Amino acid sequence: MYRKYFTFTAWPFERALDPEELYPSTTITEAQARLEHLLELRAIGLVTGEAGSGKTTVCRKLSASLHPGLYRVFYIPLSTGNIMDIYKSIGWELGLPTERNRAAAFRAIRTEITRLTLET
Repeated sequence: MYRKYFTFTAWPFERALDPEELYPSTTITEAQARLEHLLELRAIGLVTGEAGSGKTTVCRKLSASLHPGLYRVFYIPLSTGNIMDIYKSIGWELGLPTERNRAAAFRAIRTEITRLTLET
């Protein structure tokens, strides 16, 4: 009903927005600049923000521009859970065996990230 009335060519605010259609607001432009700075530093980052603010789309846009042989990008959507759930998700994405306690999981993740950083 609304789409026809307003003559939309597509539904606004779709969850799977094409990264190229992302409106370059001040917040979005700043997030993109910060992520590109992380790349220059060869650092690890965490993107947080309000629901619907464009976090995933900004990350997808950056990820699509990266050479897949040079960068390893993974997405861990966690809005609930505890630290061990986060460690398990990160470890799984890094191809690590599941650790039973937080200290061992953290150590395994840190070791793998250090290895990956020194590799290139």
